[in-house]
Amino acid sequence: MKIPIRAASPEELIAKLSMLDIDVPLRSEGRTTEHVERYGLAYFLSSIPHEKLLFPLSVTHNDKPDFVIDCSSFSIGIEHIEAVSQNAAMSSFIRESGVGKGIYFIPHAAPGERVKKGKKLRQEIEADECGSGWVGDAPEREWAEAMLYFVNKKVPIVTATEFKRYEANWLLIYDNWQLPTVKPHVAANFLEDLLRRSKAFETFDSIFIISHEYLHEFSPKHLIHNINKPGA
Repeated sequence: MKIPIRAASPEELIAKLSMLDIDVPLRSEGRTTEHVERYGLAYFLSSIPHEKLLFPLSVTHNDKPDFVIDCSSFSIGIEHIEAVSQNAAMSSFIRESGVGKGIYFIPHAAPGERVKKGKKLRQEIEADECGSGWVGDAPEREWAEAMLYFVNKKVPIVTATEFKRYEANWLLIYDNWQLPTVKPHVAANFLEDLLRRSKAFETFDSIFIISHEYLHEFSPKHLIHNINKPGA
């Protein structure tokens, strides 16, 4: 099944999500933004408390914003973004071609960092140096800073004149930012503080982050939901 999706009840929505093609190819095998968007939406709609929606509803894959949920009395625009380092994404592409070890040290990444050339990344993959590592709550702070970066990256896009606004406007982030194990509640506390001091909620009514086994919701108070696999 492809988007659009129409559902008269939460049960029908879950059933239709289970039929949605959410396979995401490897980066070296033709992964596209649309693959990631469809995957993120399916997991999001399977995990968000359905009382936040109003049935019957329809979901369409759109542009500016990426998705629209039309309920009987209101509509929700959802903009999607993958939180990933361009260098990490290109490194994955190179590793998939057989370069480097199967188990390796996680390299440090910084939001907005300079994009490296493939030759340089290949050298770093082959060297596999351990680097400086992380101490204390550094992974949680770095996660929060990275998520804020991608929120801020979307703000000027969503506020552009050609971008359509709806009764509710949400941002959905698919977290693919490479870090050691992150304590979700600690990281969310850091991000909640950063979002509160930013102007993010002047643009988005709610910000959702799919992060491993959790769906974070900031609206602006932080809530956390378990991730449910579509159809499970």
